[in-house]
Amino acid sequence: MNKKFLLVMAVLAVIVGAFYAYLGGFSSAQVTEVSSEQLYMAGRSFKGSVNDNAINDAFRRAAEVLDKKELEGMLGNIYYNNPEGRADSVDAFIGVVIPDSSVQLPADYELRVVPGGRRACAVK
Repeated sequence: MNKKFLLVMAVLAVIVGAFYAYLGGFSSAQVTEVSSEQLYMAGRSFKGSVNDNAINDAFRRAAEVLDKKELEGMLGNIYYNNPEGRADSVDAFIGVVIPDSSVQLPADYELRVVPGGRRACAVK
């Protein structure tokens, strides 16, 4: 009985070790300092409570813009404050990260530019 248990445990240990290695557990991460790139974001501002339905509407509208191909890009948001530190109020810009500023924006959207050139970390 003990030999079977040890054999099963050894096989499980090999399987877990192989899976861990497959996920990259034995390799080290390379962290380098890079300069951030300028980003363009089309979206809508939101100021209010995190429990307000308007924030959900802003996220739904951004997803709808992508689904209907009104803009090409990916969902994104900018938080100007920490909602946990301000009694659950949030100041955010919710929308789509777009490739450049020359695209035609939907009627209810505005353009914001996130400046580049800031120090950032990149992990490979």
